[in-house]
Amino acid sequence: MNFEGLTLHPSKELEKTIMDFLRIHNENPKIFTWTKDADTILSKVKKCKEVLQTGH
Repeated sequence: MNFEGLTLHPSKELEKTIMDFLRIHNENPKIFTWTKDADTILSKVKKCKEVLQTGH
């Protein structure tokens, strides 16, 4: 399901769209597999936090 260019105004419409997406996705779920080790991920999180704290 592609949400690009989708404009939703009423919250019920948004809720229905999200629930439809989840229903379709859950019909054929995919297992999430990490592609990086924990140290690499934590290092990137640390860098992001540093950038956000400096205001850049």
